[in-house]
Amino acid sequence: MCVFKLVQQDSFQTKNETQTRIGGLRVLFDKDGTIRIKTKLLNREDTELFRLPILLPKNHVIVDQFVREVHQKHNHAGIQTTMGILREEIWILQTRRKVKEIVHKCVTCRRFTAQSYDILSAPLPNNRTKNAKTFQTTGVDLAGPERWNKSLDCAFHFSSLPWSAFGA
Repeated sequence: MCVFKLVQQDSFQTKNETQTRIGGLRVLFDKDGTIRIKTKLLNREDTELFRLPILLPKNHVIVDQFVREVHQKHNHAGIQTTMGILREEIWILQTRRKVKEIVHKCVTCRRFTAQSYDILSAPLPNNRTKNAKTFQTTGVDLAGPERWNKSLDCAFHFSSLPWSAFGA
């Protein structure tokens, strides 16, 4: 709370504590001199932070750090969720823009929401597309993957042999 008060003193130049509007919002000053927003939830039975959130500026380093911490603490929540969590305690001027900026700069979020490359497949060769009898162009690698015949002087791969070599 003390940090938020210092941020407010650094950012808002209030003439006196009788000022009722900042940035188009109705405000009030509590007994500590912290600027709070008057919401429509004044009569609700809830915490004071929820009923009267603390007003913070959009362009301050502490605000950026706080938004980033809330975003990460809640498992890299999206823009709308992060805004809802923040609004339970504080009110940032132009909240959506600030949260959107922080979420879009988040390396973890960018990494997991990145689009994969769309690789076009090459056309099939002629011998794979011609009309043929069933299994006429199908082969079986009897030697397995990359097995070489060590008894011959020249090494060759079994799968490169024609079918006639196997008595087919």
